[in-house]
Amino acid sequence: MDQNHDRVNEVYYGTLFNERTQQLLRERILWICERVRGKYILDVGCSQGITSILLGRQAFKVTGIDREEQAIEYANKELEKEEPDTRANVTFIHANVLTYNFDLQFDTVILGEVLEHFVQPELVVEKVWGRLKKNGCLIVTVPFGINNHPDHKQTYYFFNLLKQIHPFFTIKKTQIIGKWLCVVLKKRTKKVEEALTYVPVKAVTFAESAFFEREKELNQKIKILQDRLNDLMERQKRKD
Repeated sequence: MDQNHDRVNEVYYGTLFNERTQQLLRERILWICERVRGKYILDVGCSQGITSILLGRQAFKVTGIDREEQAIEYANKELEKEEPDTRANVTFIHANVLTYNFDLQFDTVILGEVLEHFVQPELVVEKVWGRLKKNGCLIVTVPFGINNHPDHKQTYYFFNLLKQIHPFFTIKKTQIIGKWLCVVLKKRTKKVEEALTYVPVKAVTFAESAFFEREKELNQKIKILQDRLNDLMERQKRKD
């Protein structure tokens, strides 16, 4: 897996990218934090640590793990700025989630923009399934549709995400935030060996609604570009 170089803290605090990107990131992080359950939380691909720290401030016991050393160094520097009780609640680990041996079982696992970076994301899903307590909660966010990030190995629509998580989890909630697919899942007690052979009506309805919103957004962008083009052509005619 290539280096990701995610700079999520800088976007969250408004020092990187545009206002719309910052707003959508804050909305996704808030959405995640509001749906965490239990006391012990695992934040996989924690990057610069913003979600882990926000949860630590709320007295959750959080383990953040990321395979990028630079990101963990940044996260620890950010954690040093926090109050003592928050610092005591958060631990950052520089390691690969697939090979690291955790000594805890967790109530909630967060996979925030993680699965798309793996060639075999189902391995990550199975690993965190094994580290969750009975009836534990998994929160997943992935880009919805095509995203040109150089490290993305997967393009996610609803059904292929559903196929990957089906053996290990059942879906409790789905939502689209901007261009991201956000899902809350409940741990199955046993792995389901049978392949997914049907799609629930609610899932189809959700997928169609998501496609509608994306198509509407793209059509709006096309109209804006067409209006700009028409304006430029009109100006050129006046010059001629």
